[in-house]
Amino acid sequence: MKKGLEYLFGGFGSVLIVAGILSCIAWNPLGASAGTDTSDHDVSNLALGIILFIVAALQLTFTACQVVCYFVRLMSNRIGGAAAW
Repeated sequence: MKKGLEYLFGGFGSVLIVAGILSCIAWNPLGASAGTDTSDHDVSNLALGIILFIVAALQLTFTACQVVCYFVRLMSNRIGGAAAW
């Protein structure tokens, strides 16, 4: 769990998360009152924020997969067998 958070918030992942949060805030500004018309909100900002969160999740998945594959190959070489892939 700790490593997963390091992969998510370390390096490029933190930039993606911050950009996603800012995009969602730009969609519905915090100063907007509750009774205002929501038809003037730009939905593309919300879509961008969601896509950035998806990309951050994919980046986490691929980084974790690379680390697992590296350690599997490392351990199989130390044991004496060759990796299957």
